[in-house]
Amino acid sequence: MHTPPSEAQRLQALTIANHIRTTRANHLQRIKAMTAREGACQAALLIQNPPEELKGLRLERLARAVHRFGTSRARALLYDVTAGKTWVNPTLGELTQHQRRIAIVLLEHHCQHGKKAA
Repeated sequence: MHTPPSEAQRLQALTIANHIRTTRANHLQRIKAMTAREGACQAALLIQNPPEELKGLRLERLARAVHRFGTSRARALLYDVTAGKTWVNPTLGELTQHQRRIAIVLLEHHCQHGKKAA
């Protein structure tokens, strides 16, 4: 039978979850404060090697944090990365190496040219 977690375990889990949420929010706020090119470059770096706290962050949410990336561009990026399966919105930790390369190339294109990334 499953025993419920103790109060100390619940508090520890809550502390960890709050740390992860705060870290994600800080990264997204920093990216939002950057120019479109800087934000795209920073997002590409995070996709390439995400910190442990960001592995649960959805790709679309990260893309939408980049200046001038609205729903349409974020969805276009997601469409290219998931090979047309737009109902799939992988987390940074779920991305395959191939999907990471596609996302990075598209974001770096935006980073270098300041044009539409997807």
